[in-house]
Amino acid sequence: MIHIQQLNKTGLLQYIQSAAFAESPVIAISRHRAISHIHNPRAHDDDVLMFIAYDNDVMVGYLGALPDDLYDDAGHKHHFAWMSCLWIDPEQRGKKIAQKLVQDCFTAWNHRIILTEYTEPAARLYQKLNLFDNAGALQGRRWYLRSDLYHILPPKKTIFEKLKPIFKVADMIINFFGDLKNIGKRFPKIKDIDQINEETDQLIQLYANSTAFRRQSDILNWAMQYPWIEEGKASNESRRYHFSSVSRQFVNKLYAITDESGSMCGCMLVNIRDGHMKIPFLYCSQIDINTINSIVQVIEKYKVNTLSLYNDALIRYLKNNKTLRAPSKKIDRKYLIGRLFNQEQGFQNITFSAGDGDTPFT
Repeated sequence: MIHIQQLNKTGLLQYIQSAAFAESPVIAISRHRAISHIHNPRAHDDDVLMFIAYDNDVMVGYLGALPDDLYDDAGHKHHFAWMSCLWIDPEQRGKKIAQKLVQDCFTAWNHRIILTEYTEPAARLYQKLNLFDNAGALQGRRWYLRSDLYHILPPKKTIFEKLKPIFKVADMIINFFGDLKNIGKRFPKIKDIDQINEETDQLIQLYANSTAFRRQSDILNWAMQYPWIEEGKASNESRRYHFSSVSRQFVNKLYAITDESGSMCGCMLVNIRDGHMKIPFLYCSQIDINTINSIVQVIEKYKVNTLSLYNDALIRYLKNNKTLRAPSKKIDRKYLIGRLFNQEQGFQNITFSAGDGDTPFT
């Protein structure tokens, strides 16, 4: 008999401290991801953060919920959750466990659910459940700045998995010669912001208040202090968790954008994981050469292989000025919203941005 356990902040803390967490061959969340959920500044004490399905005493699936706030055109705040990390034991499929988890999540959150970055099989499930409305898509672009065959090709075809050692050597050779062009170049020192001071906080508020989710300093501090990825090698715990929790490289820093005089005119949260760079949050009055210089400095500092952006103005500037002379392609991020949530509140054209959902953490 399948039953669902619901965990709020207190329950989640008890779970990661339990013997079941320490001894189970599969865990529903990593320890540091759970701690991040507990410190979410927008999570209420009674919010359900995790739904775990059990068949008797055996865990057979789980689903996560990330509490957040959405502001409508009138400035009214709506508390809701991003649905994420749905996993079902492959040996238990066909028992409608996923449907039970999703329906329990919708019930617990009164249908106040938004979802993004889902797989095609998951999309078919959500369509079948008839619980969601389409909420549009965010258009972006991805640049391939350096050779990264080792990471790009193996997921596409099984045969490429056997060729990973060859791809790794090829990447090293190609990138060695590509990096020769930077020998002798001097790049200005990038100014990172360890602690958000009053000046930075005021700048962030100036631009954040005009967005649907109003990501301000508390959200940026949370993302930087409590990421869902740890830098290092795979551990016993990470092998028991079916979503990413460890990477060989993970950077999650806030950088200043400075003008010619060295004064700060903006800031950006930069996320780099295994050579793949994203900019979840960008706060500046306009996209200009100062913004681009700061981005290029980060790219050169960390030898970024791939850059993915979802900021329209930034993408247009880079394309029009041919700043990044590298192959690129269009990408998108689709969104679904709980149908009853959407109908009851009458949301019209929610404007999503790069840092919405769990993207700053992974």
